[in-house]
Amino acid sequence: MSIRPVDMQVIIPKTTEISKQNQEQTYKGEIQQQEFAQQMEKKIMQHQQQVVNTNKSEYAVNDEGRNKNQNQGNQAKKKKNKNELPTELLIKMISYSSNINDIVCDFFLGSFSTAKVAIGLNRNACGFELNENVYNYQIKEVNRIQKGSLLYRVKQPEQMSLFNQGQKWSENDKSNLINKYLLIKQKNNKSKKEIIKDLSLELGRGIFSITNILKRENL
Repeated sequence: MSIRPVDMQVIIPKTTEISKQNQEQTYKGEIQQQEFAQQMEKKIMQHQQQVVNTNKSEYAVNDEGRNKNQNQGNQAKKKKNKNELPTELLIKMISYSSNINDIVCDFFLGSFSTAKVAIGLNRNACGFELNENVYNYQIKEVNRIQKGSLLYRVKQPEQMSLFNQGQKWSENDKSNLINKYLLIKQKNNKSKKEIIKDLSLELGRGIFSITNILKRENL
């Protein structure tokens, strides 16, 4: 069976047209895939950049925090507390108001001056401090203090042997006191306080008792 040329002319154009349509659809599909891939790649790059920026911000914040803590620690070393009391005054206050092994509490530790002196006077110390950096620095300084290392700076009261202390004053005793007081006052340029102290040692009487008798005589 033979095929007529007219039939060939009908079949060939249809096949070519379908092939062209398929090629166009395939081309469009490839373009769409490429565009989609580019968009996804762009989004991925944007996301990665956001992650990098976020990490940089976190590092910056952490660095700032570390620098701030370090600066505060350095300030704790360099700056002196404006409300810090002199050591000599603290020694007097703590030694007069507490005994060895008592607990001394400071509600505002600051530079820990009270705690340091208390430990140096063989007391125990406790207290409160809000600034964590100051606390962390000062607690190391406190731990270096040897307990009782400041006891040598405590002034011991003078031991006086008052052999007549508590004894009743006779009239002869009063007369003897007044005569001695006037004699010393005439011969020396000592103050009344110094004269009374000397008479206390000589007569074995208390300073308060001698002062009262002199006051009664208007001396």
